[in-house]
Amino acid sequence: MERAMGLSDEVIRYLTLKLDRVMPPPADLSPLTEIPPSPITEAVVEDDGISAED
Repeated sequence: MERAMGLSDEVIRYLTLKLDRVMPPPADLSPLTEIPPSPITEAVVEDDGISAED
């Protein structure tokens, strides 16, 4: 896993688990499934030019 902004793997794992509890992924989600952007994620996440496939 790439380190984002110098965060440790432990912190990244913690945040990922926390996010999964807030927004659990659909049961039928596959790695290739495209998720349409919602207004909430559009407002919070800025496009940094890095796609999920990279």
